[in-house]
Amino acid sequence: MPAPGTVAPPSVALAARRPDAGLQAALDAVLEACDLPGAGVFVLDLEGGRVAFNRPDDAFYPASIIKVPVMVEVVRQIAFEGLDPEIDLEVTAAHWTETWKPEFAVGDRAPLRRMLDLMITRSDNAATNVLIDVAGRHAIDAFMAALGVPEIRVRRKLGGNAPMPDADWTGGRNAMTPRATATLFEWLAGGVLVNAAGSARMLEILGRQEDRDCLPRGLPPGARIYHKTGRTSEVTHDAGLVERPPARYVLVVFTERSPSDRTCDAIGRVAAAVDAAIG
Repeated sequence: MPAPGTVAPPSVALAARRPDAGLQAALDAVLEACDLPGAGVFVLDLEGGRVAFNRPDDAFYPASIIKVPVMVEVVRQIAFEGLDPEIDLEVTAAHWTETWKPEFAVGDRAPLRRMLDLMITRSDNAATNVLIDVAGRHAIDAFMAALGVPEIRVRRKLGGNAPMPDADWTGGRNAMTPRATATLFEWLAGGVLVNAAGSARMLEILGRQEDRDCLPRGLPPGARIYHKTGRTSEVTHDAGLVERPPARYVLVVFTERSPSDRTCDAIGRVAAAVDAAIG
């Protein structure tokens, strides 16, 4: 059951929903056309309640999408445990690793709120590793389990090509499923993840994501997306909430393809097909 006072679960769990025939047909067609039969995808039409999916409950290595549950636990601790967003934090050698748009060197300091922002907007790995240590990896996993999404597992810090020092690592890689990821975004969209203020804050940060190469490619002008990307040399992902009045929907796409313009274009084509099918 969800932790008392921290989340109101949706009235109908995603696990109980059956795919809508029309939406599923559109998704199946675009995945075949883009040669993405193995992609993990979850589509949730928030206005109509329709869903469609592919490999919804398979565990994927989420790359930087794991930063979303890290953010959720940090925001929960700010809201309920007195964690100070202004606390001054240091990047040590145990935190620093290669990242997309580096902000920090070893020895740099910044307030928690700035590290939280950069973890999402610039996908900063050093900030992520600092925040995993602050929040506690096992606390993150415990809250995900309390929310009913134990499939989301933060098993270790992010290290690029070199494993990070992690004294209590017991093996395995970070993991998320498309359905569990969509559940987090559904709760964010409903303002019930952590609390209303926490959900609003997290969406505001996600809305300033600087990597817009994948899902945004396929969205029509005027659409707003609150999302997080994830890339390694082996995978390319994007997941988020799309608002294109009157439509609102969650779209999660995990691919087992290396980053390239072709891969991002395929993810954009999935977004375009889903948006058209939702109407």
